[in-house]
Amino acid sequence: MKFMNYGRLCLAAGLLSLPSTLMAAEADINRLIPAQNDTQVHGVFRLRYENVSQENTNGAQALTLGSNISVESEIGKGLSGFFEIEDTRIVAGVDRYAVPAAGFHAGEYATIGDPEVTEVNQAYLNFNQGAFSARAGRQLIRLDNQRFVGSASWRQDEMTFDALGLQYSADRLSLAFYAVGKRNRGVAELADVRTQDLLLNASYALPEDVLVAYYYDLNPSAPGSQQLKSAGFRLQGHRRRDQFDMNYQLEFAHQNALQAGRSFGADYWLVSTGFHGGYGDVVMGYEHMGSDHGLFGVTFPAGAHHGVNGWADKFLVTPAVGLVDEYLEWSIGGLGGTLSVDYHDFRAAYQSHGQHKLGTEVDMQYQHAFGDHYVLGVTMADFRQVDFKSYGDTRKYWIWLAADF
Repeated sequence: MKFMNYGRLCLAAGLLSLPSTLMAAEADINRLIPAQNDTQVHGVFRLRYENVSQENTNGAQALTLGSNISVESEIGKGLSGFFEIEDTRIVAGVDRYAVPAAGFHAGEYATIGDPEVTEVNQAYLNFNQGAFSARAGRQLIRLDNQRFVGSASWRQDEMTFDALGLQYSADRLSLAFYAVGKRNRGVAELADVRTQDLLLNASYALPEDVLVAYYYDLNPSAPGSQQLKSAGFRLQGHRRRDQFDMNYQLEFAHQNALQAGRSFGADYWLVSTGFHGGYGDVVMGYEHMGSDHGLFGVTFPAGAHHGVNGWADKFLVTPAVGLVDEYLEWSIGGLGGTLSVDYHDFRAAYQSHGQHKLGTEVDMQYQHAFGDHYVLGVTMADFRQVDFKSYGDTRKYWIWLAADF
């Protein structure tokens, strides 16, 4: 729900630029909460400038401030409550960007998915009793690597779910079940999806590995919507030898889709391995989102998107020809922060008429934590299209400051 007057939570703009003001504001909030040791107030604030240059589209730029203020309280006998307000404000009138899903400047500029909005981000009751837990209400759901089900938390308005979640965890076995009635997508209320999703996830921990099996049934309520059923398994783990660390992921799934009386099916698989040493961290991966004869590609409407297939966000929706992403990632600490560089080579999973090369992308990021509460970052993404001209060369960069209290 949206609060018309709550946009005054724009205590935001002053919060990031004036740390002393931020701490005083949080103290004021704490005075409104009963003085109990079992109640906690938490604030996260993100000031971000984003610039997009995209071929055949007017360039875009945005300066936004995202604010999350949450209150968590222990009620007793294993019961607790959590409430979080989320707010996004345009700062200094820098709003030359489009959010088509939210009806903001559609068709005028390139897309930056951060509309102004104030809403309840999370509001749930949580019950814990031994190995069993239950959560009812609006909540984050992050399963495994968030590919199929996640929160898409890069955007100022992250995705949450109105759901009932049940979990059991004992010894090496963990089971999770979610019944979802609504997906609150990360581009304000106009893009929210009422649905009847069922999510099942089971994992078993081995000495150095974790085996996961899952089944996700996504069933939007609107007539004509695409229904998706995905079933698969993951094996992930790590090995340590002397000063050398290695980790890996292996995943396979099959996805069926039904829309307008037509059914499709395609496979998904992921192979990646990472190494840690004195040279930093290196990850090599191969992700395959299959296609049903160029008519349907494996897709992830309930999953996290940004940063999975490049930071330029060219493949938030998998093309009908599918997608193959071969990537190399490298990160290393230095200069008081962390530097990372990624390279992606994209091609179609289904090749037709000799056109299969979608493009390449180079991403770079440097972030530096300072004080006890702040992180400053600079990020760049450069996508170059090849055979499919509709994607267009795209360059994006961000400068952002986050504060966490």
